[in-house]
Parts: sequence; C-alpha cells; structure tokens
Amino acid sequence: MNIILLGAPGAGKGTQGEYLCGKYELTHISSGDLIRAEIAAKTPVGLRVQECVKKGNLVSDETVVEIVAGKLEMLNGGWLLDGFPRTLPQAEELGRYLESRGTKIDFIILLNVTEEVVVKRLAGRGREDDDAATVKKRLMVFQDLTHPLVGYYKGQGTFKEFDGAPAATEVSDALAQFIDGSRNGNGHV
Repeated sequence: MNIILLGAPGAGKGTQGEYLCGKYELTHISSGDLIRAEIAAKTPVGLRVQECVKKGNLVSDETVVEIVAGKLEMLNGGWLLDGFPRTLPQAEELGRYLESRGTKIDFIILLNVTEEVVVKRLAGRGREDDDAATVKKRLMVFQDLTHPLVGYYKGQGTFKEFDGAPAATEVSDALAQFIDGSRNGNGHV
C-alpha cells in the first residue's frame, strides 16, 4: 500500500504518518526529514538547500524529486510520503516515476487545519525554521504552491480530506477507519 499525506506545515502529517506506517507496516518518507538529513550530513545537496530552508522557502522541485526518488529506489514494500509532493511539477514527476516502476498510489489524504492551529503547533516545536514569521511565510508558500495539488489529486486514486485539528488519536482513528473500509470494500491493496 502506498499513501500520500498532504497538509500544511503543522497539520499533523508527521504524527499521522508515523501512526499509519506502524499500523500498516509502511516506510515513512518525510521529504523534510530527508532534506534536514542532507543538510546535517553536509552533502552537496544539503549545502545547496541549507540557505533556502533557513529562509522558509521550498527547496527546488528538481532537488526534492532527486532526494525522494533516491529513497524510493531503495524500497521494496509499501510507503507513505509525508511532505511530498508539494508542487504540481513534483506530483507530475512522481506520477511518471511510479508509472515507470509499475507502482501506484492507493490513498491520497489531506489533513486540513486553520492558520491559528498551525501557528500554535509550530511555535511550540522550537525548530529553527518554526518562528512565527517563518511559519506564516511557510503557510503562504503552502497555499500558493501546494494547495493546487488538492485539485490535481481529487481525480486520482482514493482522495479524502480530514480535519487535522482534533486530538491526534481521534484523527488516527478516522484515518484507519477510512483506509480499512476502502481496502475491504474496494479491493485496495
């Protein structure tokens, strides 16, 4: 089973991604974590994107696709993509990549949260790229570049929106109920 988890920064993608990966034995792939690992390791890619991330900007489509595809190449089982794709070109490139491997996306899940919830959650995390001004900029970037993915993915696979504001366990239960119901009723893998 392969899942794409969409949502603004702070929507709960990391929390729900970990839950779903544990429940369904998937590999959790966070583009943000992959990028931070590249930066920490001071790889050529990491050095290239470090300043971009500090300013709250998105890493270029080509670089993110390069990083995520490299990770997917190493996998044999199911996966969950968290924070990728973020733009339409990334989604299109991912589609081409998956098609070339004979793989498909089984579920596309969007976690919706208000700006107020996002600012409250991210301000409490304390990461360097989570101060209030940077959070607001990241939200604007998300709305401008990532929100069009909703329209793109609504016509593909099994797309479903969920409210990401309730307690994490409540959201997890709703996600599992949806996935289990879809798999049992619609023959998804």
